[in-house]
Amino acid sequence: MSDETKKLGESAPVTDSFKKRILIVDDIELVCQTVSAQLRSAGFEEVTFESDSRNVLQRIDESTPDLILLDIFMPHVSGLELLQSIRSKSEWDEIIVLMLSSAGSEEQYRSLELGALGFIQKPITAVNLVQMITKKFELAKRLGIS
Repeated sequence: MSDETKKLGESAPVTDSFKKRILIVDDIELVCQTVSAQLRSAGFEEVTFESDSRNVLQRIDESTPDLILLDIFMPHVSGLELLQSIRSKSEWDEIIVLMLSSAGSEEQYRSLELGALGFIQKPITAVNLVQMITKKFELAKRLGIS
């Protein structure tokens, strides 16, 4: 077990957040695999990923996640287009969407305007990722969203 994995396990409080369903969407499969492994190492139990943006809406329909980590720049369907589609369906209102990208402030602003609840800058550090996700779940619970 690496030092970072130990730190993740030690620093993350055991909460209901770790039983939530997380979907990672990025066209780079290695990013999906790495982020998935980081989240599983931190204790998140239900982590899946999709590297083809054309399949995302169907995946959400089949098994609605509690949180989506969504890359902005992808071929076929962009993360911003997917975010618009997600926010257009009332049955998906409670899904927490965090955008992933190395993009600048214009894309960050646009994603927040479209309904994302946060933005995670690439490259992603495991500790920051886990803290951000845990905080978003805690906020959603306090607001009665999830």
